[in-house]
Amino acid sequence: MQVVAVYDAGRETREQFCATWKHVWGDIVPYGDYERMLDEVKPDILCLATEIGFAIHESNALGDARVELPVKNRTRRIDSREWGNEEPK
Repeated sequence: MQVVAVYDAGRETREQFCATWKHVWGDIVPYGDYERMLDEVKPDILCLATEIGFAIHESNALGDARVELPVKNRTRRIDSREWGNEEPK
């Protein structure tokens, strides 16, 4: 698996993500428009991650993402220290 792109509405968040994970995944292309990202990247797998307490309407998100086979899974919080990063901010 290779992470090739990231979407976030906030430019600072995109930049921070790319900088934080560069040593793991190399150059990640940041996008401020998720439809453009999907059109250009055409990912095999899409990971939709939201902050705790942030709700997203799944059917709209999955439809917009052109997902063929959605998988719903609840997971524990990902701790970036497991990937060699410092304390999560």
